[in-house]
Amino acid sequence: MDDERQYFKKRKITNKIDPTQRRQNRWERSKREAFMDDERQYFKKRKITNKIDPTQRRQNRWERSKRMQDVKRQESLSKNRNLHRGFRQLEQNIYLLLENLTSKEVNLQLEAAIEFRKILSKETKIDAPFLRDLVNLGVIPQFVSFLADHRDPLLQFESSWVLTNIVAYSSENIDTIVNAGALPRFIRLLGSPSNVVREQAAWALGNLSGESAKHRDMVLASGALPSLIELCNVDQQGPITMIRYATWAISNLCRGRPQPNFESVKLALPTLAQLLQHTDEQVLIDACWALTYLSDGPTYRIEAVVNTNIGGRLVSLLKEDVATIITPALRVVGNIVSGDDACTERMIEHDVLTGTKFGIEGCLIVVLLNLTKHARINIRREACWAISNIAAGPVRHIQLIVNSGIIPRLFQIMNEPHTEVSKEALFAIVNILINGYRDHLDLLVDAGVVTLLLDTIMLPYVNDPRRVVLALEGIESLINAPEGNHIKHFAEADAIARIIECQHHPWPDIARRATTLHLHLIAHLPEAFKDQTSKT
Repeated sequence: MDDERQYFKKRKITNKIDPTQRRQNRWERSKREAFMDDERQYFKKRKITNKIDPTQRRQNRWERSKRMQDVKRQESLSKNRNLHRGFRQLEQNIYLLLENLTSKEVNLQLEAAIEFRKILSKETKIDAPFLRDLVNLGVIPQFVSFLADHRDPLLQFESSWVLTNIVAYSSENIDTIVNAGALPRFIRLLGSPSNVVREQAAWALGNLSGESAKHRDMVLASGALPSLIELCNVDQQGPITMIRYATWAISNLCRGRPQPNFESVKLALPTLAQLLQHTDEQVLIDACWALTYLSDGPTYRIEAVVNTNIGGRLVSLLKEDVATIITPALRVVGNIVSGDDACTERMIEHDVLTGTKFGIEGCLIVVLLNLTKHARINIRREACWAISNIAAGPVRHIQLIVNSGIIPRLFQIMNEPHTEVSKEALFAIVNILINGYRDHLDLLVDAGVVTLLLDTIMLPYVNDPRRVVLALEGIESLINAPEGNHIKHFAEADAIARIIECQHHPWPDIARRATTLHLHLIAHLPEAFKDQTSKT
């Protein structure tokens, strides 16, 4: 206890502050308080100064917006200055570049070609007057001459690149390039030992072919297609980019209006069928598009495509998740089933690769049914178009459609807002009514086809004449059906009043069909409904 008292006693003593120290503490405390007063006053003043009236606030926003616009304008001007600085620099050195381009030293020629290529490879489109002045200096014949210079493949590559970009920038210079003799030289470069030279030559020929039907025919007449086909040999040891460019060039040779002579392009069919087995997405896309062009037209074109035995592969491509592959593959299928019954038969029922029938999950019609639910409108439309072409065939094809369970989906599409899709679905329904048997007609009637057709001839579809004609054709098929009692369904649906309205349609064909249908209905109505009709 004595020790504790001594401890507290000492602590008490140590807490004693002499008067001088106490005065010092009071002075420091008063100084801090004065500083805090200044701080409070400062913040108080700041709070007051932050009060801005609405007019001043709008003025401030306008000034900030103007400053931002000025900054963006300066950035845009800076980009333009940077872009045209290269042009001005090239103009200043143009004569030196031309001198190097016409030199006998390969190294100087290559340096000049690279400079020209850099300018023409800008991401932003260059000035048309500048390109015109450049061409007028006579650089195109010089670059075309380099295509035949086998001393340096890199010079051939750079020259091909320059000419390819000149074609891409302006179609005015294509004839100049062709007249300078570029076509046969590009074709010879397809056999170059350098992969990059072959790729660039295929790219150049693809650009020339895609410009117009005239230039496409010129490339075909020059004999480019066999060399491009050789590049597409998938067993060849080479980069995938070479097969891509060659496939794309072949696709351009097959497209366009008027169509190319089929005899000139049909030799690509075996190669295109082989390319459909490729795993590269871009190759598949371009090969499918080439086949859409080749299968578009008379039956002999469709038969030539079908004879390549690509039906099974096309059906498998329709099951892909890539819309850019489905779109052209679906177009090929639609073209094939628009041909004669034999071509359609090979597409819808048999796997032409193995000679066996598809299982129900692999049947083309079931695949088309799934595509009518695709997210893309154009794919849904093309799928309904293909179904309508199948429905225009014999009864066995219609039975396959019925067995697939697609009828309810067609009725559902008719209630969707996309008119182009629903019109193709209407084509399919009407084709079944025209070409089907009694069982098929009864199935459609039970599903509500009478109400659907009568609704179609009324507003808002009355302004679509083709749709109205289709609906009237379907009604006529039901009325004139040799078997079945479908007239009473029209009487119950008040068809007479709706058809009378169509008699006043501005299209003569619609008015004539409506008048004929009116007479048919009156003649065939059951006695129970004739009194009701006369009262109406």
